[in-house]
Amino acid sequence: GVKVTIKGLAGTQTPDNSTIAISNVNSDLFGHQGAWVQGGEHNGTLVLTVAAAQTISTTTVTTVQIAVRNHGWGQSLRIPKISASGSSPIVAANMGGVLAATASPSATWTTKISSETSSMWNALNTLTFTFRPSVDIAAGAGISIKGLIGSKTADNSGLVVAGTSSGLFGSTGGWTQSTGTLALSVGSTVTSSSDSVITIVLTNGQSPGTLRSPEIYASGAVPIAPAAMSRTVLGYNGAPFATWGTKTSAESSVVRGAFNTLTFTIKPLLALSTSDTVTITGLTGTGTADSTALPITQAI
Repeated sequence: GVKVTIKGLAGTQTPDNSTIAISNVNSDLFGHQGAWVQGGEHNGTLVLTVAAAQTISTTTVTTVQIAVRNHGWGQSLRIPKISASGSSPIVAANMGGVLAATASPSATWTTKISSETSSMWNALNTLTFTFRPSVDIAAGAGISIKGLIGSKTADNSGLVVAGTSSGLFGSTGGWTQSTGTLALSVGSTVTSSSDSVITIVLTNGQSPGTLRSPEIYASGAVPIAPAAMSRTVLGYNGAPFATWGTKTSAESSVVRGAFNTLTFTIKPLLALSTSDTVTITGLTGTGTADSTALPITQAI
């Protein structure tokens, strides 16, 4: 049969398809489908076979459409060539330029919120990220959150990712301490119809830090430019807000001149480590002299 070939449509992300759908008012002339070859030596070629009992008229314009996906980055204008083969071949001739893909994607983040559970020095801190893109982000793309600088958490290619949406990313992410970047590989579509929520746990620094405003961005078929999330984190810019969960005192005797066993029961909300000091003041009025090695006992 007679074939119409349009070649030079290079640079799309649409894979080979021997039955790519064609549309518009004249699509029936070609059986509503064509053969598409993405790359290789054919370099973006559409082949349309004239259907049985159909004729491409010389008196009216024939119009068909196909849908392809532009590249994720800019490229120069392509000038396709059209030719025909069969009983009445027509030599290749240039058509109008297409597929420049010069405009930046319009995708944005409609939700981008960060929060944390602790502003204490040296404490474990659960960071929660809530985000929603304006377009679906398909499997194979990447989502990264950068600017989480100041934590003590070392590089980890398999940092645990939790939260209701963690399964979209295989429940792990790549963590780079120096840049404070969490890199997520999209395994299932991140939808534009609802918020996605994930959490990670980092260890805060051991001295006051500067509040950070993390940025979220996406890479892949439809990249989304970095955008600041709505809340700052990782500041821990003051003394630890640690308090005592339990802090009771009791004694064994109220008799004047008697030996008196004092019992102190404590439970800090921030773990205490070797060489940390616990001080109890206000125990005035005893007859016990100064001692640098006063015996203590404990009951656990």
